[in-house]
Amino acid sequence: MAQEINLETVAEQNTTESQREIFDVVQKHLQSAGNAHQDPSALAAAIQQLAASRSSRDAMSGFLWDLWMVIVDLAYIIPPDHPWQDTLTCAIQTLRQTGGHIGDTDQSDDTLLWEGLPHLADYLLDKWLDPTELDEWTTQDVAAWRNLNSFAARLTTEDFSPWLNFPAWQLQGALDEPLDGGPVLEARLWVVTEWVARCGDLVFRDAISSENDGDAAGEQTAEGGRDRLRRWKERLSEVLRDKERSGLDALLVERVEQAVREMEEFESEE
Repeated sequence: MAQEINLETVAEQNTTESQREIFDVVQKHLQSAGNAHQDPSALAAAIQQLAASRSSRDAMSGFLWDLWMVIVDLAYIIPPDHPWQDTLTCAIQTLRQTGGHIGDTDQSDDTLLWEGLPHLADYLLDKWLDPTELDEWTTQDVAAWRNLNSFAARLTTEDFSPWLNFPAWQLQGALDEPLDGGPVLEARLWVVTEWVARCGDLVFRDAISSENDGDAAGEQTAEGGRDRLRRWKERLSEVLRDKERSGLDALLVERVEQAVREMEEFESEE
């Protein structure tokens, strides 16, 4: 049975008329049909209908910010294995795939197209903070961080990947820093393995193409990226060798093992 989630905590955080209108629509679709058979296309259509009621560019831009505020607040509290996260991410993917202009805007304006999900990457960037980097954090903070990373990773595809800097930061934080086990390492490893499981090839290719060792030559830049990938894989393998001493959870060990296999498969195909 899916975990019970109190959506009213999100309602309390989104208090403007526009935010409340969006929340009511999303809540209605998430809670329909007994938690397990929600129709993402129906939710996407309902969001498009809300957008159509905004007639000016400024109103549309404001609607999009409100939309992502509500959606991201929901993403924080919905676990990766809950059917509602599937509904949310599939609805957003449907918006992208349906395409077209957002609302009643100038049809010559290509900056407000559903295909690019305007403002979502910017809003996620504003919210992107690993709680384990702070002096004080709770298990609830880590759970919300997991949920958000899973949400973003699910939206990352071959034709939509505006935030590959996010997984790069998480890989660096987990595998480039000297962490000797404990809850910080476990929290960061979970996030890393989620990105690898959802869109590992995209993350690895980006690491190779964007790595810059200070040399303008493309060949050396790519080689630097491969070096980093090998180092990350070796670090994960080291974590596995020390799993008993570190007391890693068995499920997390399985996730790390799968991540190593994904990296090995990627290397073999390069």
